[in-house]
Amino acid sequence: MIQSFLLQNNPDPEKNLMSYSTKIKFLQQEIKFLPGINIIIGPNGTGKTTLIRYLNRFFHCWQCEYTNLTTDTIQELFHMRDESYNNFKIQHDGQIVFYYAPEHYTGIDDQYGNTDETFFNSSLDSYGIKNEKSNGESNLIRFDKLMARINKIERRIHSKDEDRVNPFWLERFKKARTLLQPTCPIGQITLLMDEPERGLDLTHQFELGQRLIKLSTSYQIIISTHSFIIYHLLKKYTSQVLETIPGYKVELDCILDKIKS
Repeated sequence: MIQSFLLQNNPDPEKNLMSYSTKIKFLQQEIKFLPGINIIIGPNGTGKTTLIRYLNRFFHCWQCEYTNLTTDTIQELFHMRDESYNNFKIQHDGQIVFYYAPEHYTGIDDQYGNTDETFFNSSLDSYGIKNEKSNGESNLIRFDKLMARINKIERRIHSKDEDRVNPFWLERFKKARTLLQPTCPIGQITLLMDEPERGLDLTHQFELGQRLIKLSTSYQIIISTHSFIIYHLLKKYTSQVLETIPGYKVELDCILDKIKS
């Protein structure tokens, strides 16, 4: 479980992991997460995806959809500079983290980092379909495949390249593992989701929302969304709604009331 995120901007922008984050007001505070569903809502450009990116890079689930240290994920985190990971702190329980974002076409097939190309060329036949699906249909397949594996993956921190890297890289693997040591009591396994509704029609957005409600009893879900359907479905089951700008939730609820009337 992820307990909190705190951005600590370095005066030298070049030493911040994502230098533009210093201009995002929402991120200039400690952000606390609860068990169950945490919905992040707000207009474009106000920090929803940036927050998720900090989390998935810290937990090395950018490439393989769950925490798996590779030279690529470590390069994303450290940017080859020791200082770049020092501009934020995350309190967490040290468990594996899962990640889903429909626009990222990497690593959804297995712990060895096989990519979407591998998956779509070799695995779609097992679903009885051809590689001619729309983006929305492909996104649902991608999500369902991750969910099918979520209870099968060992909860340990995985590593793909650590046993065959040179001393330069090995030092960074060690630093990454140090950051992944627990700093709070153990809780739920975390699922990060960045606007999972992308490319989905209204019916499939509803289906996705129903699946997340079922998952929320066992998993911590941190989800950013623009979807009225997903927001409306999840809000009565949510642990908290995080607004990137004050009053956005009231604005959404007013719009929903107008739609109903």
